[in-house]
Amino acid sequence: MKKLMIILLICFSLPIIGSCINPPESNNTKPVFSKILEEEGIDSYNIPVFLVKLALNFSDESESIMPLFKGSRSISLAILDDHRHNYLQSYKRICNSLELSSYSDLVNIIDSDSRITIKALLHESIIRELVVLIHDKDNFVAISMTGRINPRDIAEAITKLNKSKKCEL
Repeated sequence: MKKLMIILLICFSLPIIGSCINPPESNNTKPVFSKILEEEGIDSYNIPVFLVKLALNFSDESESIMPLFKGSRSISLAILDDHRHNYLQSYKRICNSLELSSYSDLVNIIDSDSRITIKALLHESIIRELVVLIHDKDNFVAISMTGRINPRDIAEAITKLNKSKKCEL
């Protein structure tokens, strides 16, 4: 009987212990990008990062690109090239929805032909989701990386990538 009581006690206490170790996240730190794309009627494709890394192993630049995926779990990719779709309106609505969902602007590049926006959902100085939106007159590309991404890792990878490109010149 004591063994049964101990087993029952352990079974009932595991969910409580688990929630203390990994507390539930608040609503504003959950990645919502795929839901926003669905609302816009844009299909996205989830790709596990290990498949991307596997494919990059056959590339000459894999060593310099691989650190960009450190801490990432999955990548979502959406490409629109349907000329009947208003890319600019979708781009603006997606940017507004991301801002309302607590995503922070990291980079905005606007020139005469295109717009590139990089946003991040931060939680305790860790990037939960990194979103890259690219819009020009012919298409719209949206890329999302989810996981527990350290901003320092991305900065170091970009620095190394830039140094290797300068050496080639």
